[in-house]
Amino acid sequence: VILLPNNENIVAAAGQAAGANSRIHLVPSRTVPQGVAALLAFNPEEPLERNLRAMREAVASVVTIEVTRAMRSTTIGGVRVSAGHYLSLRDGQLSATGKTPEKALKAALAQVGLFKDQVVTLYRGADGQQEDAEAVRRQLEEETPGIQVDLVYGGQPHYPYLASVE
Repeated sequence: VILLPNNENIVAAAGQAAGANSRIHLVPSRTVPQGVAALLAFNPEEPLERNLRAMREAVASVVTIEVTRAMRSTTIGGVRVSAGHYLSLRDGQLSATGKTPEKALKAALAQVGLFKDQVVTLYRGADGQQEDAEAVRRQLEEETPGIQVDLVYGGQPHYPYLASVE
């Protein structure tokens, strides 16, 4: 059994479960995009140890962006957030804000420093609009020729967008 917690708050408990049973192995994914990257690295034809190594390397290679709505106004790490606006977390750290989820997403992606041959996957949330996500995809492809931008309906609540950059 390979555990992919996909949540920072669950990694420790998953580690305890893996430590208590030699048949359970942990790949410490802290976000859904990391978990997806780990799954894509899995090869059923390879031995367990090689799969675990490949999955852990895949997790480490992903930059994750999560976009959500601010419930209250605050300042974190020098970034001012207004209640009702959107904020983006890059690998768990507040990185940017915007009046729309698309502006917060694009601001965070700009901080990553996109370049050709990268793969960006945008996971549209349950309340996200397809046409808005398509506009972001087109803009990213126009601004960075050679980049691959995949758009997936993730259906996640509370996060209009999750994104991975690999």
